[in-house]
Amino acid sequence: MIIKTLNYLRSMKFGMLLLILILICSFIGSIVPQGNDAINYATEYSQFSDTILLLGLNNNFKSWYFITLLCLLCINLVFCSILRLKNTVRNANQGFNKAATLICDPIEHKYAKMTMKFIKSQRFKTYNTDSSTIYYKNISGYYGSFLVHLSLLFILIFGACSTYYASTEDINIIIGESATLSDGTVITVEAFRIEDENGETDYESILLVTDRHGNISKPTAVKVNYPFSFGGHKYYQQTYGLAGYITVINNGISNPLYMTDSAFITADGNNGIMYYAVYPDYIKNEDGRVSVLKDHGKDSYNPIYMIATIEDNETKDGMALPGTSFKIGDMLCTFNNPRWYPGIRVKTDIPLFMGLLYTSFALMIAGLWLCFFHVPVYIKFDETGYAIYSPKPIYSIKTQIKAAIETCEREVSKC
Repeated sequence: MIIKTLNYLRSMKFGMLLLILILICSFIGSIVPQGNDAINYATEYSQFSDTILLLGLNNNFKSWYFITLLCLLCINLVFCSILRLKNTVRNANQGFNKAATLICDPIEHKYAKMTMKFIKSQRFKTYNTDSSTIYYKNISGYYGSFLVHLSLLFILIFGACSTYYASTEDINIIIGESATLSDGTVITVEAFRIEDENGETDYESILLVTDRHGNISKPTAVKVNYPFSFGGHKYYQQTYGLAGYITVINNGISNPLYMTDSAFITADGNNGIMYYAVYPDYIKNEDGRVSVLKDHGKDSYNPIYMIATIEDNETKDGMALPGTSFKIGDMLCTFNNPRWYPGIRVKTDIPLFMGLLYTSFALMIAGLWLCFFHVPVYIKFDETGYAIYSPKPIYSIKTQIKAAIETCEREVSKC
């Protein structure tokens, strides 16, 4: 039972199954925005939001099933690589033995030297046996498949390390405002839109980035699944929202506040205004009651604030329209038109892992080149003629040798 399990874990069939499942998970992860708040999924996907959160599709690439698939694929690649290396070394050693046992095609003696001269010109190396000479080249081609499997294993390992050890920072930036990262990088949101010119949903932020060295990027559009890289960071369009814009005047000093979360606005620590949220639209029912809307139509935008005033230990829940002011003690709060903001996720990769990841891709390219363009070839020469052996079809070398012999025949006939 254990042997059968091990044989299945290292089989190509199991590896292909894992790759298909990983591709399906990756496709889902590329469609569903990752790492957003639950309310965003409820707004965007309505009846499917509970399923998305239950299955962990909002953090698809860090879910238990995706990590399990990657671990199983790594196990499959380890077993395949060990087995393939063993077979590769054996096949490389057996190539000489197989070539030595071949029956040679006859060749006239007067053409033999010129043919061998042509073979040597093709950078063949020489291996002498008791009864024949074997010319060979491209022995390293045997190791191409092993390098491809090994590089794929490295890509999975270093790719996972670069993902899980990378630092991420989520920031909400009001349109026209800037935010500073921990390393001094400044991000400015020049524009943000929710719909494109055709009225289709298309979240897009225009970012201007000044890195810690003072280098300034061009204004660049960032969309969902289309990040922007600059100054060692990668910027993603992650979420969006409506921020309350409140002007607070206290003791003659005016302070503008942008509210993306609930907060208590106070001057003395006891009295003030409790800010809950701002909604983009509302409707009045027949009985005069107000119902807030989490979304608004293309031709409708009537924002309303949900607040509570707290004064002398008395709390009064209420609403406020833009332009409304409340005076609590010496503090005056004026509610302005709210401002849209994009939520930007900033990802910083670790250079070491990224370097190893790119090296792994280069190793895979080298392995593929060895597989397809570095085919091992053995040519046996003895008194009777020559024979060619290769683990793959080698029509080109046969054609070249035949052409060389025909050239020799023409030169001899001229003499």
